Amino acid sequence: MKLSHYLLTGLAVIGSLTGCKTNPDVDPVGSNPPVQETGTGTVTEVGQPQGALVSKMIGPEGGTIATADGNVQLVIPAGAVSQATNITIQPITNHLPNGIGQAFRFSPDGLQFAKPATLTFAYSNEKVSANDADLLKIAYQGTNKIWYNVPGVQVDTQKKRISVPMPHFSDWSAYEIAYLESLLLLSGSSIRTEFVQYGQTMNLLIWEDLLVDDALQQVADNKFGDIKAVTWSLVGPGELKKSQSIKSVFYEAPKTGKDRIQVTVNAEITFQKNQKKLILVKNITVGNNYVEVVFNGQTRVYTDVSLDTAGGEVWVISGGDREDDYLYLSVFGSSAGSFPFGNPLKTETGISSGHYNQGDYAYRTHYACVGDIERGVQIMTGSVKVDEFVRGKVARGTFSGSLMKDDPKKDCPNEALPISGTFFLTPEE
Repeated sequence: MKLSHYLLTGLAVIGSLTGCKTNPDVDPVGSNPPVQETGTGTVTEVGQPQGALVSKMIGPEGGTIATADGNVQLVIPAGAVSQATNITIQPITNHLPNGIGQAFRFSPDGLQFAKPATLTFAYSNEKVSANDADLLKIAYQGTNKIWYNVPGVQVDTQKKRISVPMPHFSDWSAYEIAYLESLLLLSGSSIRTEFVQYGQTMNLLIWEDLLVDDALQQVADNKFGDIKAVTWSLVGPGELKKSQSIKSVFYEAPKTGKDRIQVTVNAEITFQKNQKKLILVKNITVGNNYVEVVFNGQTRVYTDVSLDTAGGEVWVISGGDREDDYLYLSVFGSSAGSFPFGNPLKTETGISSGHYNQGDYAYRTHYACVGDIERGVQIMTGSVKVDEFVRGKVARGTFSGSLMKDDPKKDCPNEALPISGTFFLTPEE
């Protein structure tokens, strides 16, 4: 594995940055029309909306728009657009290899600027693998689904910000050139995850999944050469076992335990032709299957839980072993993402639904009033946010919202209570 995979490139720097998604409803600003994107970079599926959209009208005088948490900011200079334009930022699922956090869709799709805007991503030490700011980059996804590295990145390590000139709108993400991949080893297969149960084994690899320009690759190879050595170390319980490759190691979690714990695996890399040391870090959570529920201010942790993924596009999280103390949540989808509470009587995807039994009552994500047919089924506010899902293998995420008390003594329920929680479910072997 070459250092150029880490320090000089990450994605194919292919084609002109004037290439972007085109939109027949948007008149590009500037005199250069978009060019067709070509190349052999990394191709992935397109991200799906995951979170709240923000919007702002910005005209020729310029302006700034940011996500609600301030972690993504776009500064549009004066003269970048010729007329008032409704600018939006939509968080989406991130399919960019080595992507940091969510990706973001900027609209109007295909909008180009007469003067480049400045796009800034915030990052934290917990979200990146390497000790080197040179490894932090920004990329956009073209209409051909290829991710393109964007030159001109500036990294402020004090404020922990990554910035780049943005010439056009598309789907954008921050990413790392190098990282540690973690694969949970199951019977006959493996899955990407940062979570492992007690007694399970995880394989960690120094990994890059990206294509680079051949000429730039050759220059880097001549200067730095191959990896010379890798020193692996573990902070926390468990054990590291050698692999046949110096670029890989096995982590064996403790055989038993009750609490969820975090361990850290470090890889210190040295090179043949350069004295530079690169340190990659991976944090791993160890714990048993669980569903944690915070309901009406009280917290319960269920370890008698199950993950039923046999129902086609619908899968079920359940926790508890008594009818008067039981959580049941259905998710209508087959990927990570946000699934708002919806009507389970309709055959629609992208929603979640369920109930929480406590004592003599069930508290539901939806309800109806007796004798009020016109009003129909009412949906409570809330959602299930799935951070990781592989059918039959793993489900991890959170849920939050309000549930309506199903009181048979009332024709129309009117007592809603807050609920939130987390879940981590993998197969029991």
